[in-house]
Amino acid sequence: MPSASEWQVANLRVSAFPKPVLSELPTGHWRSVVGRDPEKREDRPSQFKMMEEGPWNGGSLVLSAALDRFDWSLQASEQTTGEEPPLSIGAFDPLSDELNRLIAGWFASCSNCSRLAFAGSLLLPVTSVLGGYKVLSELLKTVRIDAEGSSELMYQINRPRPSKLGIEGLRINRISRWSVIRVQRVTTSFALMGGEPGPQTFQELDPLFFCKLDFDVNTSPHFSEGLPRDRLPELMTELLCLAKEICTNGDIP
Repeated sequence: MPSASEWQVANLRVSAFPKPVLSELPTGHWRSVVGRDPEKREDRPSQFKMMEEGPWNGGSLVLSAALDRFDWSLQASEQTTGEEPPLSIGAFDPLSDELNRLIAGWFASCSNCSRLAFAGSLLLPVTSVLGGYKVLSELLKTVRIDAEGSSELMYQINRPRPSKLGIEGLRINRISRWSVIRVQRVTTSFALMGGEPGPQTFQELDPLFFCKLDFDVNTSPHFSEGLPRDRLPELMTELLCLAKEICTNGDIP
C-alpha cells in the first residue's frame, strides 16, 4: 500500500459554511492567517464575493469568500521557472498537516459553521496504465479489476461514518474517486532566422502515468445543529485523518 508521503498533491481545498450566513464580506483573513498581504485581491461587490491569493509553501493559496461560504484552496502556482507547468505541489504528507495548522489559526476568527469539508486531488506515479490498475487492485479490495483486459476505469463511492468527536448525530461523508491517467508532455522551441524567431516546433516527451485520487471528506448536510467554532480545529483534524486513511488503505468501510 502507498504511504501518504508517496501521494503528490495536485490541489487541496478546505471549505467552511458560516451559520448564520454573513451579512457582509470579510476582510483581512488572508493576511491574518499567512502573516503578510496577498499578492492579488479581487472584489465583486455586486455578487457579494471576493478573492485573495498569494504564494504559500511552493504553491498558490487562494481564499474565495461569499456570504455563505469560505474556500481555502492550495494549487500549483501559475508562475513557474520550468517549461512544463507543475503537476503537483509536494507530498500529501507533510503538506496536508502544514495546511491544517495554518487553517487552525483561522478558525479562531471564524463564526460557527453548518458544514466543514476537506477535499483534494492526489497523484501517485506509476509506470503505466497497467501498473496503475494493479495498484488500484490493492486499494480497491471490493472491486475486481481486469488490469489487462479493461481501460478507462473510474470508481467512485461514499463511505459515511459517524464522527468520533462525540458530537451527537454528526456523520462524515468519505467520498473517493479513483482512476489512472496518462499525461502527455510537450516541449516547444523556436529556431532563429536572421535574428528573429522562426517557426515554432513541438517535441513530445515520454508520457507520465499516475493513479489519481479525488477525495471529498465532509460533514453531512443533514446535520442541523451547527458546528461550534471551538470544535472546528479538532473536526478539521478528523477530516484530515480520514483523508489519509483513504489514500493509504484505499476503499474500506
